[in-house]
Amino acid sequence: MTTPMDIEEVRGVGDLFSLLRLIFMAEPSKELLEQLLKIETTEPENDIDRGLELMRRDVQKNRNQLDEYLEELAVEFARLFLGPQNPVAIPFASFYLSETRQLMTEVTIEVRRQYLEAGMAVKNLYQIPDDHLAIELEFAAWLADETAKNLKKGDTGMASESGARLESFLQEHLAKWLPLFADRLSAGTKSDFYQGAAMALKGMTTMYAQA
Repeated sequence: MTTPMDIEEVRGVGDLFSLLRLIFMAEPSKELLEQLLKIETTEPENDIDRGLELMRRDVQKNRNQLDEYLEELAVEFARLFLGPQNPVAIPFASFYLSETRQLMTEVTIEVRRQYLEAGMAVKNLYQIPDDHLAIELEFAAWLADETAKNLKKGDTGMASESGARLESFLQEHLAKWLPLFADRLSAGTKSDFYQGAAMALKGMTTMYAQA
C-alpha cells in the first residue's frame, strides 16, 4: 500500500478509523447509531462497505425499538469484549502478538512509544492499556488527520512524515493482529451489528494495511 496523499482520501481514511474507534471503545450510543444510519453504500464494493451496510441495516431494522436494541447491544458488547470472564474477542494487541497471550507486555510499551514520538496525547492514558484496539484506531485516525492538515497547509514534508508513520503502523502492527481479532469476533457473535463491525475492520486491514 502507498499511503494516499489526496486530501479527501486521507480524510476518508481518518473518518473510517474514527468510526471504528467509537464502535470498539464502548457500547453503542444513540449518536453512533444515528451516524451509521447516514452511511450510504448503494452498491458495496468491498468488505468495508459491506460491513458498514450490514450494521446500517441492523440499526434500521431496530430503529422503532431503539431503547431495547441499545440494551441488547450493550449486553453483547460486554460479553464480547469485557467478560467478566473469558471475553470472546480480547481487544488488546498484546494478547495476539505475545507468545504467552498475556496483556501489558512489551507490545503495550512499544505502541505507547509510537504515540509519544508522533506527538499524540492519548485521551485515556493510564486508564486502559495503550494497545487497546480503540486507542490504536484513535492513533491511526490522528495520523490521518495530521496528514490531511499538513496537505491543506501545503506542507508536503510534514504530510509525508505523518503519512509514513500511518503506513508503518498499519503494515507493521495493525495488520499483524486485527485479522485475528476480527475472526474471533465474527465466529463468536450472532449479532449483525458486530458481524458487520468485524467485516469492516478486517476489510480496512486488507485495503490499507497490506503492501
